[in-house]
Amino acid sequence: MPPPMSDPLAPPARPRRFDLRRAELWMVVAVVVFVGGFAVLAALVGGDKVVANFAKLGPAMVAGMLALTVVNLSLRATRWLIYSREIGVDVPVWANLLYYVTGFALTTTPSKLGETLRHWLLWRGHGYAYSRTLPLWVADRLNDVTASLVLILAGIAGFSDYWWQVGAFLALFMASMALIARPRLLLAGVNMAYGRIRRRRRMFAAFRRLVRFSAALFTPRLYTIGFGLAALGWLAECLAF
Repeated sequence: MPPPMSDPLAPPARPRRFDLRRAELWMVVAVVVFVGGFAVLAALVGGDKVVANFAKLGPAMVAGMLALTVVNLSLRATRWLIYSREIGVDVPVWANLLYYVTGFALTTTPSKLGETLRHWLLWRGHGYAYSRTLPLWVADRLNDVTASLVLILAGIAGFSDYWWQVGAFLALFMASMALIARPRLLLAGVNMAYGRIRRRRRMFAAFRRLVRFSAALFTPRLYTIGFGLAALGWLAECLAF
């Protein structure tokens, strides 16, 4: 029989020393490089047309669009704070908000993997392991996908030819959500795999922990709150568009 896998849920160990100033410097450098590169690219592909189109919008329109974007980000940041508290990530509110906003600096990376920077900051600054905080990323992504699907369904209501494709995808997505919300099957699969391999005990234990914390964020109450905040946030972005 393989030894039982640990599933530690105790508070994190003492945080490692974290040089926040150095991290801030690198973040600023990354943003400057990105903005500079974007400006050069815009100039090469027709920067004069971009400027002309912005001028057509007018200051009031641009301010309104930015305000709606701030509404979107604020609602989703509120969801992040609620979920953090639910899984016991005890970080000062303003620091946690800073980490959340920092993730958007790299949002153009493939699949938005740059958003995992938030989890690196929680690990280096406060000692929270990735297996403890990655459920925040899972819940954040799935909430946004669900809200987007609902808005898409509302948007294509007049195009009945596409209902079955969206319905099939939604059914598959909801089935996956059921597995996450009721993790017994996933945990049983992890235990079975570990029983056969009998190696990388820490990796399997970390995955079990990830599944359990993810399930804690997908109770009906929490998921309804998260979905509501995401739907309102992305609706504001649609209005801006």
